[in-house]
Amino acid sequence: MISQVTDRQLAPQLSQLAVASFTDKFGHLYKQEDLNSFLKDNHTPEHYEKLIAHPGTSVWVAQSEGEELIGYSVCGPCSSPAPVDANNPGELKRLYLLPDYTGSGIGAKLMEPSMQWLE
Repeated sequence: MISQVTDRQLAPQLSQLAVASFTDKFGHLYKQEDLNSFLKDNHTPEHYEKLIAHPGTSVWVAQSEGEELIGYSVCGPCSSPAPVDANNPGELKRLYLLPDYTGSGIGAKLMEPSMQWLE
């Protein structure tokens, strides 16, 4: 099931999912202290509370049949350092799945409402 997150109480679960999925995909590229610093700066429950509460940001989650969070996406204002020729541009900032769900089509299902929201 794909749904938009409006409840800040999901922030701790989103943080756990984010840390697990980011570490699985990219953890091997970092020194441990750098990885820990990045996760602390970008994937805390407090960070996700702010994303959920921000009116210009949209957070979507995928849940398993047992309602476990298995993936998420974040859309928001464009943060490109390069000039952008558009009114109110937005971007897909994050899209992650737990490793067991990679290749399952759930990422594509998360993309649909994310892209609609950006339109």
